[in-house]
Amino acid sequence: MIANSDDNHAAAGIVAAPDKDSADQSVQVTKCFNTGAISSDYYAGGITGFYETSAYVSISLCYNTGNIEGTIAGGIAAYGSYNKNDSFINCYNAGQVNGSKAGGIAGSRGNVIIQNCHNYGKVVSTNIGAPIVGVDSSVWPGTGNLINNHAIEGNVEAPTVRSFYDTSTATSSSNAVTVGSTREQFTSGEIAYLLQQANGETAVWCQGENYPVFVSDENGKVVKIDFFTVIDDVASNESFATIYANIGEIVTENKYPESPDTKYVVEGYYSNSACTEKIDVDTYEPSENTGIYVKLSVA
Repeated sequence: MIANSDDNHAAAGIVAAPDKDSADQSVQVTKCFNTGAISSDYYAGGITGFYETSAYVSISLCYNTGNIEGTIAGGIAAYGSYNKNDSFINCYNAGQVNGSKAGGIAGSRGNVIIQNCHNYGKVVSTNIGAPIVGVDSSVWPGTGNLINNHAIEGNVEAPTVRSFYDTSTATSSSNAVTVGSTREQFTSGEIAYLLQQANGETAVWCQGENYPVFVSDENGKVVKIDFFTVIDDVASNESFATIYANIGEIVTENKYPESPDTKYVVEGYYSNSACTEKIDVDTYEPSENTGIYVKLSVA
């Protein structure tokens, strides 16, 4: 456990605060993680604390699973600096965050851009709480400052909840994305897929046991598999089911959908619409986003 009880100071898993003399310098934190509890009487963050400097701060490919507690607390950072070029990209938090001003990714924003991040952890606040970033009750994060972020809807306990996820095209709080995701979307791989899609061909995200995590030697990036029916040799143009799997992972038989219509039974699963290339459900591993054709016959 890391703790700090000094007034107006910070505690964090990696960098409590950049040096005040680092103005106009670049501070980059990448591929770091924290699993321990962080506690502070003021600023507390899983990766970084507070930036009392005009340094450019970039946090990427970092995660926290430890519980965070402070007056201003965030799963990744307690507070973003006032440099509007700062960015938190491809990060996630799975620990509980507690504070007067608390956010799943950042306790308070400053001018930081938060992009392609997710929060799975619970947020508990005595004042202002947020699934992604805690902001004052009269303030919204601003156009383009939040991009493609995700958290579980209803996972914040606070008198005031600031639910902003995406403001990339919003001009005010009225047209920003303010509704979170379901727990099923997190566990199924759907959120991991949405995060990965934003990274293009670069493999960043895969599906973990309960939520999106970073790719590893064991698991490649998450891909999407759509299922199409084939009845009387005619393939449907619209999918009736979708699953998600990591490259290098065998898609277990229980993940394959049954017939969408009780009048039909499944004859087999195929990689082509002509149903000439049958899939072995005991060994099939996807290598890219793909479609699988489900041949049906009358029950």
